[in-house]
Amino acid sequence: MVDMMIELGPDSFAPTQSNLNAGSGGNLNPRRAIMRKPHMALTSQADKWIFDRLEKPLMRSGALDLTDPRFDLPAVQDSSPGVFATVPHVPTQSPEE
Repeated sequence: MVDMMIELGPDSFAPTQSNLNAGSGGNLNPRRAIMRKPHMALTSQADKWIFDRLEKPLMRSGALDLTDPRFDLPAVQDSSPGVFATVPHVPTQSPEE
């Protein structure tokens, strides 16, 4: 994300890009923008930048199946500290297996 903000500058996020295009003198710093709103909307350039960098590794390694129960959080029925320490370990498989 930092690399994207360095490379794209104000074109990283919709509000900073809008400020740039309007010439309004508003915030053009993507780092300041995301510090204030971590849910900042990406521009189409930023979306493409991220997609281009994820596509090759995902094609090589495959995507995770997030519906797999191993990714579920354990049901917590006690709010006492250390409750997660009692969660049983779930074995994992490497992609080669």
